[in-house]
Amino acid sequence: MPEGARIPVHMECMKLLQIEIDARNWTIKAKSWIPDNLNSPEENDKSSFKRGKIDDVGDHLERASSLHDRIRFKCKNQDDWVLDGEDDLTKMYEMAESWLEKYDEYISGDNRRKDSRIRVSMSKLHAIISELNRIPLNLGNPSVKINRIYSQAE
Repeated sequence: MPEGARIPVHMECMKLLQIEIDARNWTIKAKSWIPDNLNSPEENDKSSFKRGKIDDVGDHLERASSLHDRIRFKCKNQDDWVLDGEDDLTKMYEMAESWLEKYDEYISGDNRRKDSRIRVSMSKLHAIISELNRIPLNLGNPSVKINRIYSQAE
């Protein structure tokens, strides 16, 4: 197949085959980020799985969109075509985005300065951390920051 890829062939079946190969590779990578217990998020903080970085997952979802765009054939079910794991990955990404938006006031700004600190109760902070631990993605700096605030408050 690699030798044949260099020959300019414009056949629909070749294009569809390449899309199918790309879709399979997309799914393999996506499934490495999806925990087995996604539908019971309270177990996500107890299980061990590789948390994908939120930016990488966002880029991967954009690649799924480009795969959808490459499908040129017209059929009535074309819009229903979804990659394996795409719905789960989208759900995970939306969970992370929702958490970041919901707790932006706690994670933005410089909490080291006395005049810019936001006061928050330990119970609220614990609830924020619990909700964060249920998100099966690595949120990067916001996650580190809120965990540091929590550990310093204890």
